[in-house]
Amino acid sequence: MATRFEMSDLGKLRYCHGIEVTQHEDGIILSQQRYETKILKEVELKGCNATHMPMDTCLNLSKAIYEEGIDERNYRRSIGCLRYVIHTRQTLLTGLGTLHDGGLVGYSDNSHNVDPDDGRSTTGYIFYLDDCPITW
Repeated sequence: MATRFEMSDLGKLRYCHGIEVTQHEDGIILSQQRYETKILKEVELKGCNATHMPMDTCLNLSKAIYEEGIDERNYRRSIGCLRYVIHTRQTLLTGLGTLHDGGLVGYSDNSHNVDPDDGRSTTGYIFYLDDCPITW
C-alpha cells in the first residue's frame, strides 16, 4: 500500500476511538476500560457502585419542584458516550461470534392513574442484549 499511497508507519495500534488494543503473539485484546473510566470521571461517577438494577423498583416518582436546572448539552453528551460504549462492545461481541449467543430479552410494565401530579398512566420497557441494557 505504501507504494500507492503516502503513509507513515506509526507502529502497532494501541488506542483508537476509545478502544485499547493489546497485541500478543497468540491474539489481540480489545478493552474500553480507559474510555469508560474517563467517562465516569467526567460525569462525576468515578466511585459509583455497579448494580444490575438501574433504580429502585418501588420508587414513586413525581415532578421535582425545586430541582436545579440540568445542563442538557452535557447530559446528552454523557448519554451518547455511554451508548457508544454499549454499542461498540456489543458490536465487538457479535463480530467475535463465539462470545455472543444472541440473548435478547425484553421487559415491559405499565400502571394506570398513578402519577401523583396529574393522574396519568405510565409505561416503560427495557431490552437487554446478553446482560447489557440496549434500549429503554
